[in-house]
Amino acid sequence: MFVRIHDIGLYLRCPMLVYLESMGRECFRADAEHTILRYLALYAAPEDLRGDLSKVLVDLTRIHRIPEEDVIRSIDGMRESISRIASLPRELLTPCDTEVELRSERLGLSGILDRLVRPVRRRGILGMLLREDEMIPSIVRTGRSPGVGVWRRDRIQLAGYAMLLEERFGVEVSTGQVEYVRDGEVRRVRIRSLDRSRALWVRDRVREIRDGEMPDVEIEKCNSCEMIGMCGVKSSIVSRML
Repeated sequence: MFVRIHDIGLYLRCPMLVYLESMGRECFRADAEHTILRYLALYAAPEDLRGDLSKVLVDLTRIHRIPEEDVIRSIDGMRESISRIASLPRELLTPCDTEVELRSERLGLSGILDRLVRPVRRRGILGMLLREDEMIPSIVRTGRSPGVGVWRRDRIQLAGYAMLLEERFGVEVSTGQVEYVRDGEVRRVRIRSLDRSRALWVRDRVREIRDGEMPDVEIEKCNSCEMIGMCGVKSSIVSRML
């Protein structure tokens, strides 16, 4: 049974989200703003983002079938974020492959990696530090970045992608990065053995939940969860306590 890297992210938000999806519920449906930011980060050229955005508008309405008025409204409200995306350091993002499908029967993991960066070997000290086969998994996030480093969930998902890349290409993947596009930041992190172990531990917990085991839930997180209306776990726990 394959566990998606997406499911690992859901579990790290709240194990109940994995349970809900296993029951056929859709958690965190992408809204227009999220879809637009992801598209701009992955597929729009910087020069397109600094112009009148007419090409972007056409692509979004055709490819993602978002009504034109919704695209215009979202873009008008995200001008500052779009400017930051246009200013992302391109040397950290290219050359690359986008939406790379990965799967490993041995690991029991699968996923679609947002971006696989293959750095060009350069002269000088930087070139000496890069291997010929260097690969850097990169994931796009449309939420806010943490004050320092990357979010724990992002770090563990990167470890999952790193293991999938190593399985497929037979190379060592020691570095990953997160593109916090709303803030216009690309943050690189070392992929640690501990993060790999955590990714595999979560994989096993996801399997248990899919097999019908009811997950433990940190009820104190429920008030800030977008799924509180659909989940109902808080009210059921409170009723049992009474």
